[in-house]
Amino acid sequence: MISNSLGIDEEDLFDQEVTFEGIELPSLERNLEIMSPGNTTDSLHFTTQLYTDFFAINGTINAPPDLETLINPRLLESLQEDDNS
Repeated sequence: MISNSLGIDEEDLFDQEVTFEGIELPSLERNLEIMSPGNTTDSLHFTTQLYTDFFAINGTINAPPDLETLINPRLLESLQEDDNS
């Protein structure tokens, strides 16, 4: 799965020239934290709102998207429920 996402051969994952330094593959719990509303750039809601405001001020978008519809953690919550049962 990782090799497909990064576009490299599976064998090359273990090659010493390939590094994952700086790449974060967040856990389910971390993904849920990221998708929760917050007041810092750790929150996808907060960061998306910053970009939305910027694009609206600059006339790139006419209307802001509904973040509650755009950022939907239901799949992650369902996976967490499955893990807990």
